[in-house]
Amino acid sequence: MALQQVDRLLAGIAPLIAERPTLFEQWCIADCDLALMLQRLNLNGGCTLPPRVKAYAQGAWQRPSIQEWVRLGGRQPR
Repeated sequence: MALQQVDRLLAGIAPLIAERPTLFEQWCIADCDLALMLQRLNLNGGCTLPPRVKAYAQGAWQRPSIQEWVRLGGRQPR
């Protein structure tokens, strides 16, 4: 059941990030939330992310605002 939900998620977001590195015209909190969720899936071995989705999540993780959050005590996905 969970893997089916992951497949639905990936099918829904793939078209949104196909043309640009953000969900909308500019980076927003939705990008942060989605990227962290995808990184959890990616790094915990729950599924194999398509290359474009994986690149989106990894790119978002490198954003200065996310890295600042990590330095302040946020936790990296495991």
